[in-house]
Amino acid sequence: MKKRWVSLFTIIIALSLISSCATQLRKEPIPPEVAKVDSFDTWFEEVMTEIIYNLRHNTFVKNRPFIIVKAEGENISSKIDPFTKEIRERMISWFLKYPEIQVVRRHPVHVFDRPYKVQELRCDRFTDYKMLMTLDLQVVDEQNKIIRIAIREIDKDSGTWARGFSFYGKVRLNETEWMQFQSPLMPDQHLKGLKYIPFTEDEKDEMAAYLARNITCISMTLLPSTNTKVYIDSSGIGPEFRDIVWFIKKQLQFCNLIEVTEDKAKAGLIFTADAKRVKENLWQFWLSTKEGKGLATYAYFRRSTPTDPVSGRWSFYLLPEKKPYGFIIISKMKNGIYVGNIFYPDGSLKIRGVIIEVRGDSLEWRFYLNNHLHTASGIILEHGDRISLTETISPSGRTMHYELIRE
Repeated sequence: MKKRWVSLFTIIIALSLISSCATQLRKEPIPPEVAKVDSFDTWFEEVMTEIIYNLRHNTFVKNRPFIIVKAEGENISSKIDPFTKEIRERMISWFLKYPEIQVVRRHPVHVFDRPYKVQELRCDRFTDYKMLMTLDLQVVDEQNKIIRIAIREIDKDSGTWARGFSFYGKVRLNETEWMQFQSPLMPDQHLKGLKYIPFTEDEKDEMAAYLARNITCISMTLLPSTNTKVYIDSSGIGPEFRDIVWFIKKQLQFCNLIEVTEDKAKAGLIFTADAKRVKENLWQFWLSTKEGKGLATYAYFRRSTPTDPVSGRWSFYLLPEKKPYGFIIISKMKNGIYVGNIFYPDGSLKIRGVIIEVRGDSLEWRFYLNNHLHTASGIILEHGDRISLTETISPSGRTMHYELIRE
């Protein structure tokens, strides 16, 4: 009996030790206090060996595409110094030696530098990223040029840090490295087109070149050899976005193996364009296809906020079929009063000098045409990008519903 109690006690002790170890493994490791100070090159050689082993074996980061970015503590930085940028390039050079390590190189193509031949495109690493590898460099001893480097990975979607992927070191920089580290921060072009550095209103041609490069790579994967025609369906986006599609088509015309067609029935591959507001004036522009696994590419861009919520040219769309129904050009007078000229779809004038009264997000107008009174009331939506309008025609009482889109 005594032996049985001793054995049972031993088992309980063993189980509690196992449980304790398991609990410790689940905890996020605490950043160590690094006492050793190496030169940067010495530390870099050592840590890269460990990082590569981790990327190939750690189940939380293995086979997950990632980009490399500068961080400041818990935050991703949209700006970068020359020294951190150099570290990233050196890391990428190491990673490219291992096909299973899915580092994503993001270099948006300048509109004037875009390769004109498909053979010059590097599509082998075209993919969307799932993780962000962060480089966080902090000064420890300015007099002796010592910095602390932390390298971690964060999940793009969940915002959680990857378990088991934390590397730290203290390094002493030489004079050249220190000057690079202390240089002014510049916008990180590696993040161009992401939410951290979206394209701007006057960079539509740059965004088009970037998207054209991406859909070229998608097309070369999915297009049948017997039909290399590509069609871009822009019917689902407003006229204010169609100039982006126009730029994309112009860029694709430089491609020597892909032909843009305006006949949907003749296309070997169809891309659908879509634009979604993320918040305020930040938007995503998507190009997607249902072929294959439903590949897609997108870019973030920031639209300029209209200084006047009403003035400008607006396209009429008759609801519910959203049929084009002409346009109106509105000019501001004074005291919240505007005047508009309404045109038919063919561009001929329908009526001139319609007085429009605006109060906050609401507007109203009325005019007589062919002995009928047209009374309209509308709501300004989406920070001045869209107007929902209802028009009543008297004496018949006929009601029309429109959507007005700013051009």
